[in-house]
Amino acid sequence: MLAGSRLSLAVPDVNLVQAALGCNVDHAIAVDDGRTRLSYGALRDAVCEARSSLAAMPARRIALLADNGVGWVVADLALHLERLPNVPLPAFFTDAQLRHVLDDAGIDALLTDDPERPARLLPHWVDGGT
Repeated sequence: MLAGSRLSLAVPDVNLVQAALGCNVDHAIAVDDGRTRLSYGALRDAVCEARSSLAAMPARRIALLADNGVGWVVADLALHLERLPNVPLPAFFTDAQLRHVLDDAGIDALLTDDPERPARLLPHWVDGGT
């Protein structure tokens, strides 16, 4: 990047992601995390289902707190395709660090594979308070 030029963030090529999910090899393995394996067809279906769930949410700033596995891949792809910002959160962050990121970034929804952690982090979200 040239000195003085604007910093540009890497933006996923949504068309490329959609093309990859629409490949004609539905039975070929797309992702395998050692516990769960999805073919391209199953991945496409899972991402479509996740996109429907995201579209029904009023949230516009979303954080993702999950292990690097199939669920994370599905959520990340769905967020990209819905053109929603995704703030990935490392599981090794302390609760205090996570609270800071969630507050500082103005996160209004947290996707996670650890349902107990949000109850500790954000009890007012879980209990429906403000």
